[in-house]
Amino acid sequence: MSVDLEDRQKAQNAFDDIRERHRIDGVVNNVGPVRPQRLGAIELNDLDAVLRVNLHPAVQAVRAALPPMRANGWGVSSVFSA
Repeated sequence: MSVDLEDRQKAQNAFDDIRERHRIDGVVNNVGPVRPQRLGAIELNDLDAVLRVNLHPAVQAVRAALPPMRANGWGVSSVFSA
């Protein structure tokens, strides 16, 4: 499956499709574009672009996967369960 992770709706549709068609036991976030910059020179637009691809889809994937993971006995923690 190929999806543009910067497009939140396309990413969500892909995660929902995966959840509906497959058993989910875990999530591996293996996305990783970087834009290295010195600490005092970080451009927030560059940081936002990295977070849009590295962080936001990871959160979306976990949100989509967590209900079936919990149903399968995974993803349950007394520290983080709500």
